[in-house]
Amino acid sequence: MVLSPGVLIMAEYESVLEAYRAHPLDMFFKPRSVAVIGATEKEHSVGRRVFQNLVNHPFGGTVYPVNPNRRHVLGIRAVPDVSSLPEIPDLAVIITPAETVPGVLDHCGQVGVRGAIIISAGFNERGEPGRALERQIRELTRNRGIRVIGPNSLGIMNPVTGLNAAYASSMPYRGSVGFISQSGAISAAVLDWSLQTKTGFSAFVSFGSMVDVQWSDVIYYLGSDQATKSIVIYLESIGDVRSFLSAAREVSLNKPIILLRAGKTPQGSRAAQSSPYACVDECDDEVLNAALNRCGVLRVDDVEMLFSMADTLSKQPRPSGPYVTIIGNAMAPCVLAVDTLVAGGGVLARLTENTMARLNAAMPPYWNRYNPVDIVGDADPERYAKAVDIALSDNNTDGVMVIFTPQVNADPAQTARQVAKVAKSKDKPVLACWMGGESLQRGVEILQENNIPVFPYPDTATRVFCSMWRYTRNLWSVYETPQAVPGTEPFTEARAAVSEILNRAWSENRSVLTDTETKRILTQYGLPVIETETAATMKEVEAALDRTGYPVAIYSDYPSPVCPINENTEENIFISREEALCAAAEIFENNRKLNLPVVNVCLRKVIRASGYRLVLASRVDKQFGPYFYFGAGGPLSKVLRDYAAALPPVTTTLARRTMERCRIYRALKGERGSIEINTEELERLMVRFGDLIVDQPWIAEIEINPLYATENRIAA
Repeated sequence: MVLSPGVLIMAEYESVLEAYRAHPLDMFFKPRSVAVIGATEKEHSVGRRVFQNLVNHPFGGTVYPVNPNRRHVLGIRAVPDVSSLPEIPDLAVIITPAETVPGVLDHCGQVGVRGAIIISAGFNERGEPGRALERQIRELTRNRGIRVIGPNSLGIMNPVTGLNAAYASSMPYRGSVGFISQSGAISAAVLDWSLQTKTGFSAFVSFGSMVDVQWSDVIYYLGSDQATKSIVIYLESIGDVRSFLSAAREVSLNKPIILLRAGKTPQGSRAAQSSPYACVDECDDEVLNAALNRCGVLRVDDVEMLFSMADTLSKQPRPSGPYVTIIGNAMAPCVLAVDTLVAGGGVLARLTENTMARLNAAMPPYWNRYNPVDIVGDADPERYAKAVDIALSDNNTDGVMVIFTPQVNADPAQTARQVAKVAKSKDKPVLACWMGGESLQRGVEILQENNIPVFPYPDTATRVFCSMWRYTRNLWSVYETPQAVPGTEPFTEARAAVSEILNRAWSENRSVLTDTETKRILTQYGLPVIETETAATMKEVEAALDRTGYPVAIYSDYPSPVCPINENTEENIFISREEALCAAAEIFENNRKLNLPVVNVCLRKVIRASGYRLVLASRVDKQFGPYFYFGAGGPLSKVLRDYAAALPPVTTTLARRTMERCRIYRALKGERGSIEINTEELERLMVRFGDLIVDQPWIAEIEINPLYATENRIAA
């Protein structure tokens, strides 16, 4: 057949268009041919299982066994190496001893294989010899242009196409959840759990050690995958932080990303370092929280919540606020739900007068007349439906939770049908809790068929709602326009003044600034400080005392083991001239004994006003770079550990969200009769502090503790 020139042009166009549509990771998820290097017939071996999975689950492509010691594997002709195959495979699955993997990968790259999954183990977990092998693999990915997932990977499964290139006992159901994990053991457990609960996946990826393909690569891929509605991540080490956050921020605007991280406690973090997937660097868990909040990722604390959230967000609309109406046919489970709701940051909705009037008309006269709404143990399906419909129409309600217990005359299946019918007509989330066993199973199935998440316990359902609301707030933070803070730009004069201070310190071979220098820098960036006098001699101390009066705080201008900088505890406060002079003389003497570069003494008038001692500080994380944290300050700050971190630059919204994560915030807002301070001014102060951190990368650490906050003033 001879094609006309027009047809040739069209064919060429279609070829170019197909190449344009292809994703760089398609060879992992949609390969047209796969070579299994290390395929074997040995019983219970990894090579047999992986090859068998590929053969038994058609994916629209060809599978080739590669084994130099066998002519056939499971009845299929084998070849000694990849170059002997009749075509260049899109994907190679490598299951050979660790020492041979670099050579095998090099050969794959030479013949033009575009992607490889290394299931082989024996790398990072073996110490330096294994890490050397990983370095060789990393070098080969750059030199040969081959993309690699692993080593220590369980493999990849794509239930949408049927691909099963994994060391797994079964194939997951097809669904809309993209699952990514570093741990093969967690992947195997999740797979087994999903078969029991009939949870489906659009992709199932076990990363392993991430020598090449990173989180960001797969997040971007699943973000563009039409079959994936939500992304679930089990993470041990984050790898390339910038690319991870960039991908997560972009994708989370369109698809929920739910993350579970192991090693959030110091002990767990140390244990995670022995994992074959661990990075050398560790990150502060609170800093990771700040980063995830910044890019709209929802973090959960356990595997159950990981998939509960993925399932719920794919079925129900997100709540527009924290207010919930709880409906049930028994009060005890409703009370359990309320307790969990309040603890998780949710709020029990205050029903409007119109809602109360409608409920009074629809409910029996002996209903409880408040939220949670107890529709009584004799409630039939119609009463449930009326209560849910009225609650969903309430202007103060952002979501409804329906609790069903197996009372004598209750009908779980028909109640589920009625609730599902009402829920479909509204645009607010509805969560269900069908408490019981086998007798409720049909009702549970009906709710699931109608995309209503159903849970066995009320506290679980409530935790899910609270997480949904937290996720909504995270996304608002990504979109929200920050309030302008006057005086934060430009910093030309501030930079010049700070450079002068830093240059003087460097010229004196100092890496630590004095209290006086620190306050000068804070002042340059618009942060208020309490007036402080500096004295270099006892005569200057006497003159300063005449100006400050009493009580007065006296401390060393330069940090030392004897008198840490700005540690103004009660022991440093004096009410008489004699005590103050003795304290100053002692500080001078101690500073000289320690041969400190600066021996000056600071004197500050103590203002006796009711308020709070806070902490505002910055550090540099090994992975995330500079960050700041805010919380309860004073001498017990490290014991209370009531603080939250944020990454600069800071907006007023981000500052407010950071404060809200601290327990002391409720006191700052004047709850339960406590002293209320101007939190908006505190937000602006935090914005300026964030500007200082960004604008002065030479400052590795700064701590304002205490930051005094009273009704009328906030100052360092």
